[in-house]
Amino acid sequence: MKYRKLLLSLCASCLAASPLLATWPTVNVGVTITTASPDYLVPSTFVGAAFDVSYISGDGSAEALFDPNSGDPKYNPFYSHLQNLVKQAGITHIRLLQGAAQTGEPDPSGPQIDNFFTFANGAGVTKVIYSLHLYNSDEGVTGTDNGTSAAYIWNLSPQFALERGMIDSFAFDNEPDWKGKYDHPEGSPSNEDPVITGYDSPTASTGYKGKWEKLRGEVNTAIGATAPFSGSDTGSNYPVETSPSSNNTEPFTGIPWTVQFVTDEHANINCATQHYYHEQGDSQAVAWVGGGLSYYVGDVVSDPNDSVNPGAYYTCILNDPTSNTHPAAAPTYWAYSGSKTIWVTGHSYLAGDTVQDPKDSYNSYVCILNDPTSNNHPEAAPTYWQLDLVPEYQSANQLAAGLLNATRLTEWGTLYSSVLAGETISGHAWPTGLPFRLTESSPYLGGLNPANMSFATALWGVDYFHWWARHGCIGIDPFNRVVQTNAPLYQTSGGDFLATPYAYGMKAFLLGGNGKTIDASKFVITGSANFTGYGVVSTDGHHLYVTIINKTFVAGSTVLNVDLKPADFAATSASYVELVGGGSYGDISATTATLGGATIPTSGTFTPTWKSTGVSPVLLTAKGGGEYTLQVQPSEAVIVDLQK
Repeated sequence: MKYRKLLLSLCASCLAASPLLATWPTVNVGVTITTASPDYLVPSTFVGAAFDVSYISGDGSAEALFDPNSGDPKYNPFYSHLQNLVKQAGITHIRLLQGAAQTGEPDPSGPQIDNFFTFANGAGVTKVIYSLHLYNSDEGVTGTDNGTSAAYIWNLSPQFALERGMIDSFAFDNEPDWKGKYDHPEGSPSNEDPVITGYDSPTASTGYKGKWEKLRGEVNTAIGATAPFSGSDTGSNYPVETSPSSNNTEPFTGIPWTVQFVTDEHANINCATQHYYHEQGDSQAVAWVGGGLSYYVGDVVSDPNDSVNPGAYYTCILNDPTSNTHPAAAPTYWAYSGSKTIWVTGHSYLAGDTVQDPKDSYNSYVCILNDPTSNNHPEAAPTYWQLDLVPEYQSANQLAAGLLNATRLTEWGTLYSSVLAGETISGHAWPTGLPFRLTESSPYLGGLNPANMSFATALWGVDYFHWWARHGCIGIDPFNRVVQTNAPLYQTSGGDFLATPYAYGMKAFLLGGNGKTIDASKFVITGSANFTGYGVVSTDGHHLYVTIINKTFVAGSTVLNVDLKPADFAATSASYVELVGGGSYGDISATTATLGGATIPTSGTFTPTWKSTGVSPVLLTAKGGGEYTLQVQPSEAVIVDLQK
């Protein structure tokens, strides 16, 4: 996945003041909760993050994030800030992902590996999935060797006892179901893996399965023990991936790669691992739809009827609540913004033209000198083209409409019931007792759109983490490429780090996720509104945590009056914290957040304020008999701690 650093700099001083109240319509809903016989215990390592191994070594263009030596520009001068953010965000698990073995990007050295584990231990991380090479890993690539890395961690490091104790598992990265990873990595046939041609093959030790088993044996031999492993870090979101770039079902038609892998290798792994990105990063402009659909300032739409200039798009400049008139004929509401066409070999382009990379939807280019023949791909023709750092994407409101739509829960349910522990469709029963973890998960894939840092990601995150915990997932590791805006911890243009709204959603989950989950059948919602709710009961039975997420925003904003009715939990007191974005309720586009009135700091301790009943503005009111009424504003989540 290619990336570029956005011209974006955010800082703690940009944080807005306390949210402002406005007048919105009110919807009454109820929640009846039964705490008896709760389900899954939320592990202490549930909240994680995924980092690239190149951040350990500083190879290629990567920064050595985990090295405290700031004397070299490649090292991280804000080491202590990043370490404290990891700790204060509650990240206790790290998954390290690995790319193809390449001589130009050798494995981290022993001291560099030690630096990483020292960083992680100091940040409060207790478990690590350390990924080793899969592609071209045993073909004699200079400077890369799985056995050497694993043996150093397991028994050769001066601090091997610490490192071995922190190893959750080893893994062989990454996303083996995406055909390009083994067919033509990085777009070059010369990098094709000579062994992996699909999931399996009739010939021994070929295909993904055979190579995985071979590499596992080599690592065990190198360390002189049977190491814990996990897999397969499958990239496809869906039960059966139909894209020609994926080999998700070959040769087991209709059987997802993850399901086949755990069927074959469950005795050799301690956890199944899967990736998920909302809509695989589809953040380009969507086609305008008439007939009364509401649009808001900043929304970007393409023209579905323009055959002369296909790809023309318009930006909403005034909220358009009905949108019955085509954007081209509605200049009050819409401004023509140009067009973005796919680059074509041999076509003539003029300075100022913009094109999209046909092989990478996240890269666009601007023509800076007339290019009469255009025989070289823009990426390889810097004389004529430069990368477009501000491509046209959906607005924060459009992204929120997708992230906070009820269909997301259906999509997660499909993934769970078709690919993971709830799998029932392929005839392959999920191995009894085998846990699963989502080792890459973010609202959007590319992270190149500034709207990916909007507050909608915080609400999506707390919803997503609770939903999967309720279904028995043992943890989630959002991909944290620090220069992308979908990262929970983001690096600004000045080099320092900050916690994005997504990180606040993860932290909000922690505040309301300390204990055992309550199944949806025992968390009964009455009334109709765009919200979700979750319950977790503490292991000592003295706390019932209830999280309510109000997903309404902009024109559809509503205040929720929620009757909380614990059926078998006689609460005698209660307190709450709010997860809010920006300077006002209902502001889904804010790029800042607060949780309990506090921010996640680069130094010092995160200290949220829990408010009790009667605190202005009154959000929580005791009704007697252990019941409470909770008021939840638009675009916020409220975590209530009911106590007895």
